[in-house]
Amino acid sequence: MFVVEKAGNIRILDLTTGAINSTPFLSAANLAAGNGLSTSGEQGLLGLAFDPNYQSNRRFYVNYTDGSGNTRIRSYLSQLSNVNQTDISSESEILQIAQPFSNHN
Repeated sequence: MFVVEKAGNIRILDLTTGAINSTPFLSAANLAAGNGLSTSGEQGLLGLAFDPNYQSNRRFYVNYTDGSGNTRIRSYLSQLSNVNQTDISSESEILQIAQPFSNHN
């Protein structure tokens, strides 16, 4: 199970043991690169969606609020050698939307 944390981490929870992987699937530090990550109010890492062909293409998408309050959608690939980690070099900006208010996310 993937757990999306508002503060920017995506963690993997093993439902069999209840253990959380010590290394995040995606780290907040990676989202903060560039224009930062805002977590005030209703902002933060707000969503995760897996490509319908994730098992073959390893692509997933995240929705978050950047340091300027803009909505951003980015795609990433999981690592080829470790699908429990993100290949940060695969990052691709899909969409950026300026938001007029901090609760328009």
